Order: sequence, then C-alpha cells, then structure tokens
Amino acid sequence: MAGNKVSTLFLDIMGGFDNVNPATLFGMLRAKGVNPYLVSWTLSFLSCRSCRLLYQGSPKVFTMVAVGTPQGSPVSPLLFVMYVSRLHSEIPQGL
Repeated sequence: MAGNKVSTLFLDIMGGFDNVNPATLFGMLRAKGVNPYLVSWTLSFLSCRSCRLLYQGSPKVFTMVAVGTPQGSPVSPLLFVMYVSRLHSEIPQGL
C-alpha cells in the first residue's frame, strides 16, 4: 500500500437542503435508472408543500414551497446526497 495517494474533499454547504430543485432531482434519478416508483414517490414527496413563519404579529398564512427538502425528514439528507452526487462524478480521477 505504500506509495498510494489519498485525497479527501469536505463540503460544508450551508442551506443545501433548502435548494434542492425537485425537477432537477427527478431528471437525475431517471437518468441513473432509479425505479420509476421511487422516482414518482420522490417527486410527490417534494411537491405541493407549504409553510408559514410564526413570529409575533405575523399573518398566519401558508405559502407554497417549490424547492428544498422538508426539514427534519430522515429522507432529506439522502435526497440531498443524491442531488449533489453529480459533483463527485465530475471531479477528475487520479489527481
């Protein structure tokens, strides 16, 4: 094993989960050959969501959310890793 090279890349992407585009993720999953049922489930999971901000004096109105993954969901980190997986494949090998 002597003489082997090792490299590591660490990314701290602040707000990454908030910027996952469902349409882009949908296309990536289809291109990778993910089971169509799982692709449809993922698109459904990220569609038709709403949120509201609560603070003193704020209107209690829901607003539609078009991007991002739900905060606190155990699926969100996995979807984010799939979403940024393209970054890993574009890093030149053997450097």
